[in-house]
Amino acid sequence: MTNRDSLAGRVLRTGKRHLKTTLQPAARAILPTVANVAGKPAAPALPLTAPEAWAKAKQPAAAASPSLIAAVSGGGTLVPEFIADARQNIAAGNSQSVLAASYSLRDAGASHEFVHALQGMALLEISGPEMSWGQFELLGDDRIITLCPDEYFAAAFSQAPETAAKVLDRLLADNAHVEWSALALLHVAQKAFARSELDSARTLAAFGLSDAAPSHTAHIRREFERLQTWFPEGLRRQPIEVPAADATFGVLSYQQPDAWSRNVGDYIQTLASMGHLVRHANLNFVGDPQLVGFLEDIQSQVKDERRIDGPAATVAVVETHRDSSPLQDIPKNTWMLAFGWYMHHTFGQHFNFPFHPNIRPIFVSFHVNKPAMLTPEAIAYLKEHGPVGCRDWQTVALLRAAGVPAFFSGCITTTVDSVFRRDGRDERSKTAFVDAPQTGPGDILLQTQKGMREMPFAQKLETARTWINGYHTDYKNISTSRLHCFLPARSVGCEVEFKPKNRSDVRFGGLIDTSQADFDAIRTGILDKLAVVMPLITSGAAKEDVYQAWAEVCAPAMAEADAFLARVPGTVVDDDDVARLVAVAVPANGPDQDDCTDVVLDHGKASAPHLPKLLRSIMEHTAGKVRVWTLADDLTAEIRAAAEALDPRLEVVWLSAKALRDDPTVRANSSLKHRELLLALVPEILTSAKRAVFLNAATLVRGDLAKMAALPLKDRPLAARDEHRKGRQSGFGLLRSISGRHGDDHRKAMEMIAVTHAAHQFDFRVFDASVFVLDLEAARNAGLARRVTTLLLNYEMDFGEALNAVVGADRAVLPDDWNHSALIGENQDPKIVNWRDTEKPWGNGYGPFVRDWRSL
Repeated sequence: MTNRDSLAGRVLRTGKRHLKTTLQPAARAILPTVANVAGKPAAPALPLTAPEAWAKAKQPAAAASPSLIAAVSGGGTLVPEFIADARQNIAAGNSQSVLAASYSLRDAGASHEFVHALQGMALLEISGPEMSWGQFELLGDDRIITLCPDEYFAAAFSQAPETAAKVLDRLLADNAHVEWSALALLHVAQKAFARSELDSARTLAAFGLSDAAPSHTAHIRREFERLQTWFPEGLRRQPIEVPAADATFGVLSYQQPDAWSRNVGDYIQTLASMGHLVRHANLNFVGDPQLVGFLEDIQSQVKDERRIDGPAATVAVVETHRDSSPLQDIPKNTWMLAFGWYMHHTFGQHFNFPFHPNIRPIFVSFHVNKPAMLTPEAIAYLKEHGPVGCRDWQTVALLRAAGVPAFFSGCITTTVDSVFRRDGRDERSKTAFVDAPQTGPGDILLQTQKGMREMPFAQKLETARTWINGYHTDYKNISTSRLHCFLPARSVGCEVEFKPKNRSDVRFGGLIDTSQADFDAIRTGILDKLAVVMPLITSGAAKEDVYQAWAEVCAPAMAEADAFLARVPGTVVDDDDVARLVAVAVPANGPDQDDCTDVVLDHGKASAPHLPKLLRSIMEHTAGKVRVWTLADDLTAEIRAAAEALDPRLEVVWLSAKALRDDPTVRANSSLKHRELLLALVPEILTSAKRAVFLNAATLVRGDLAKMAALPLKDRPLAARDEHRKGRQSGFGLLRSISGRHGDDHRKAMEMIAVTHAAHQFDFRVFDASVFVLDLEAARNAGLARRVTTLLLNYEMDFGEALNAVVGADRAVLPDDWNHSALIGENQDPKIVNWRDTEKPWGNGYGPFVRDWRSL
């Protein structure tokens, strides 16, 4: 029997249809056993009336598979099969179906612990470890935890590491881990290691490599073996012996327990950084013989015009890991150029930043790709060691928002030509396509090399040098999608066509479409700045003197960053523009001025036919008069008539978003959805109202919206619930994501970053703008309509994103019962149920409160 034909497979696959035929007779026999395994008494007769579809099912189910009968006839359970199948569905992108199935099973009588496990697994993918742990922490049966250790400990070590450690110790003492898959053993060992639970990590790794372990791939074995090298007694943690020297200098590498680089481009960056050391002619290097030999070799290749005759000094060099320096035995007072892409986490648990306390960093060409690494400790560290030279303008804006002194330096690979002297004629003639489509004759090159990971450090650097030497001696024309082909190849004189997948990628601000003068300015700026501080470092100058000199030489670039962050949008909406747009959207005969609860309903073409149900739920629960503002667009005359006749206490004001499309300012923005613009104008449309409740069409109202409108906002313009969706919870993460939508218009993307980042301090939690309360008077005083409309007309945002970009952290938190996600959480009596992120209640799916919506 294949997994696709398994009972678990069919249940999770048909969760959207609420198990109409899959479990009908068989579940009466099987689900009590499911309850037993989680420590619940078997129910003698399950009340199968809760799920609506189940109660109505008439067709008898096919006989259960013999393998399923065999599984439960001896007192077994299908819980392991369900959890395994849930894991497969989640991996296939069906997390919502797993949630729906969990509620189906719960309402059919399955144990709560079993349901919590399914929901914890699904929420880990949908929302992240915080909400996932909200389910997993309710588990008390180790037998259930043993079925999902990978997911359980991913959430537990992230949110409650002390609890995770205690549970893991208990499971190991009971030998529960012998039942885990090889992959689960590896992942739990990695997370335990990341949280310094080293004894547990050793136990899991040793078992994973033993003959008693479940079968595993060669990759899993290698990862177990590699993890062991990072234990305190492991090969990579051995003390670093440094000879006596005037200064110690760290050479950046990219090894760490988690992700490790096989990208030649990383080592090209390190090669470029070493040029700033070896261009000082009178330096003698000591340390690892291979690394010293490489430095001496490239020292002989420094261009004459780049060579600096400074004081003689001896410099000890050590390999320093970008992503795991705290795990190294770094010598005291080790200086290091900190550049490149920051940073890879350690098994999803934390970032190894700040660096090892013995490191003294000079930040140049620094790119923050993971804003989550900017913890309060990290921000304080960057402030202490600033100014920070940033590889791109996006990082400048991000760090400035966090209060870190930062400026645009550009990429250090622009200076790699320092160690590629040319003594003869330039006879290059070949063409190469580096990770780019081949559009003509030429060589195809791939910058990611499988063998890089196992090479010794000096050999990796030699590979990078050979790579650039090919550009220097053979290739005249390059076409590439790689930043660290484009810049270093251009540095050594190639004619380069840069063809990235997205020209608005946050890595590229200030580096793409540069003139030769701009490129030279980046290269010269880095060379000149580092030429000031490197002699101080190599001669053993005091730390304070080095950082003072760095701040002084970077001062002009800091002023340039001030100017960048003072940018304004290309189209700035003023009050006259807002008034003109409002006049177009609002009907000539305005609404009554009666005291009422104002509700703004946002609907689209798919939800429009269901508007009367939402209105009915509002009127059934809200006291007094209600005035609803919504779109007439996409509504039939029948739907409008039904809405208007629903209740004498209800007044519907029909607005037109389509009417806005003929405005010349709006017409110039072809990608703008006019419905989004109308929502932005609400504060200036509802001029007679003080508060408004915003609802999306996929909601069910079960509470009095008059009470919701009266919630205390604590002098904030609005109250909204925190965003739950994974990957959309960080405000600055969201803004960076939006900037990437601008595609070829990378200058607009940079402008958007400057405008939005300068308006906030790092970071704020994104709020859900599909249900919220707005203080209309405060919004008008703050010019909210004008500011949100400006963003909509300039950048690739929707209304909710633009509202977040304007309001940021300046909002009250809406209690969850006023915006309850339909498949998330355990609220048994919410005031508003929201299907924003799940299958809509008018579909075939199942979940709490779907039957309530359908009964309207």
